[in-house]
Amino acid sequence: MSLTGHGPAENGHAGDGPTGHGLSGHTGVVTGAGRGLGREIAVALAAEGMSLLLLSRTGSQVRDLTDDLSSRFPGRVLPATIEVADPAAVDRVVAHVEQHLGPVDLLVNAAGRIESTERPCWEADQAEHWGVIETDLRGPLLMTRALLPSMVQRGRGRVVTLTSRARAATRTGTYTGYALSKPPPRRGSGRPRAGPWPTGWLTLPTQMARRRTAPSLS
Repeated sequence: MSLTGHGPAENGHAGDGPTGHGLSGHTGVVTGAGRGLGREIAVALAAEGMSLLLLSRTGSQVRDLTDDLSSRFPGRVLPATIEVADPAAVDRVVAHVEQHLGPVDLLVNAAGRIESTERPCWEADQAEHWGVIETDLRGPLLMTRALLPSMVQRGRGRVVTLTSRARAATRTGTYTGYALSKPPPRRGSGRPRAGPWPTGWLTLPTQMARRRTAPSLS
């Protein structure tokens, strides 16, 4: 996957990525960066020169990834262990990234949980059910709420939230917390709204998203 954007070249690394464009001079935050799609997105962004704050509930995973990316790519990379459904923790990491890396240009909400077993909602463990919703729904809301005002004030920035077309998110009656908090978007692309900060949405197959995601950050 490659992500394109526009920003000042630093240390001659702009253009080193597969897209021919660099993200040097930009700062991103990736939740759920310890494994899976979150990790792959973090690697792709670091390869384009973006400085990153990597968030995960498992500290060892993001620390190891931080060491790896810092040794291979030019952008600064910082790790943090966090539960994204904790408002106070979210406020702390936002202050941390703005202090050490500068204003955030990109937020990727990739953190996610799913119930441990496939059960009808009336048989599911209520605490686990609610924990899934807290992470998958409240977490992105808190992260977006914390970072979006600065983006609006500066007139630039992107927020990407991963949803799912998996059976667990589309079949009713089981994996209820996951289905409620990660529903698939409608097919097609939304038309950006006119105005100084256009908004819109784009649906891509997972295989395509792994190869190419191209939002301009400026």
